[in-house]
Amino acid sequence: IAVNPLKENVQEAVTAFTGGEGADVVADCIGTEESVREGFAFLRPGGKLLIIAYIDDYFRIPSIPLFSTEKEVIGCRGCNRQELVDTVNLVAQGKIKPVIGAHFHLSQINEAAKRLEEGDVVGRIILTR
Repeated sequence: IAVNPLKENVQEAVTAFTGGEGADVVADCIGTEESVREGFAFLRPGGKLLIIAYIDDYFRIPSIPLFSTEKEVIGCRGCNRQELVDTVNLVAQGKIKPVIGAHFHLSQINEAAKRLEEGDVVGRIILTR
């Protein structure tokens, strides 16, 4: 499930989609203390929080639910070639849907970078030539 936190209540969307169980995996591509805390809260017992991007220096998560529900927090720094191929195939098959926040022509790369730095984009930016 991919949700846009500016357009919908994420907790409600995750609860409805999972029948109240919580998510098996949350991939945090936002990278703030708040997004990590929320992503952790959306997990089912035994779920995994993948932190793919992070812009704050520190984050805090509650320690008791970490241990009592055996949730995992995993730092991710990227992927190998096969994982990238697998991900592109999942998108092509419609099994996952990326959130596209903006489209820019390659000549507008500085504007795109500025929007990312300002946190003004939900999802990914697409650059075209």
